[in-house]
Amino acid sequence: MAQCARAHGHPNFPDPVANVEGDDIVFNLPGGNGDVKTVFRSLEGFPECKSLLNQMSDASPPRKSRPPRVGDPGPKDVPALRNFAKCLRQHGIPEWPDPKADGTFPLSGTPLQAEGKSNRIRTAATACEQFWSGRIGVS
Repeated sequence: MAQCARAHGHPNFPDPVANVEGDDIVFNLPGGNGDVKTVFRSLEGFPECKSLLNQMSDASPPRKSRPPRVGDPGPKDVPALRNFAKCLRQHGIPEWPDPKADGTFPLSGTPLQAEGKSNRIRTAATACEQFWSGRIGVS
């Protein structure tokens, strides 16, 4: 996929690396952008890239089926996560939602999910670590 991206308008697209947990791959884009989905969407118009995207999608296990990991937020963490969300909003992310009752943030399909770990989100999260410094659950 990285080669296809580089051949079709994204010359600095990085090779994939395993995430910290070792259960997924990530593409660390230059500049901390992290918006891999936007790059992938731009490649859907190229048949050779589209077929690779489809293969990646078919090979990916559904996210919902992943069992909870140690450190995943849960219902007991909702008060701390609410404070974390409020802090994020105060530190430049006014659209950040409150957590759901299960401890996840409803980000799936939103611009925030597509934004990934941007500099803006990392900066705000660092400023709010006193409220939450663990994993962020997304739903």
